[in-house]
Amino acid sequence: MLYLPDPDNLTPIDHYWIGYFRADGSLSNGGGQFGQIHREPVEAFVQYLGLPVERVKAYKNSSVKSKDYWVYSMGYTAIGRVYRSMGVKSQLQDSSLYHSPHFWRGMVDGDGSISKPSARTQSLSLCGNFEDVTKFAEFLEPHVGLLSTVFPVKSIFVTRVWGDRAKTAACVLYKDQFSALLYKRQLAELLINMSYSDRYLRNAGILQDDIGVVPT
Repeated sequence: MLYLPDPDNLTPIDHYWIGYFRADGSLSNGGGQFGQIHREPVEAFVQYLGLPVERVKAYKNSSVKSKDYWVYSMGYTAIGRVYRSMGVKSQLQDSSLYHSPHFWRGMVDGDGSISKPSARTQSLSLCGNFEDVTKFAEFLEPHVGLLSTVFPVKSIFVTRVWGDRAKTAACVLYKDQFSALLYKRQLAELLINMSYSDRYLRNAGILQDDIGVVPT
């Protein structure tokens, strides 16, 4: 049975998938689709909707050599109509989503980046349109203590937090939370488990042993 989110009573998992679909989905008058090179989140989205994973199809993607592109095509399904009415791919009708870590975790899973542990400086970023990226920077500001810069890169905009602030952002978004994208969840967990610098801890007024405490 097809699951439809109630726009007046959204759950945290609804927030997550709205964010992920906003990043990686598409809608049109004739339907829509959700797709990417990673199979598991597309199948997880279909399962969230209560549909069989056989609805997910693999296509060759000319822009990604030797990799399949996994797609769930909505057609004229009700979920497409609900998402269009909510402005999921346009102007969000529910502005409270901009204050939801679950929504932003979905966005980062779709259009964000988390550095590998081998990187010289750890980072967490999001790219997209100017409004969404600016809203993300504003969401992170009270947690990381800095309004990060939003800057253009070709036709999109990017904001990024570095070092200890990236670890805090990962804690806010990913600590003990659901994420359908395995490799990004693993990167977030590695970042969360890294130690804060002594300077950052002194400025934040907490101790390294204060497990579960996120500097604000």
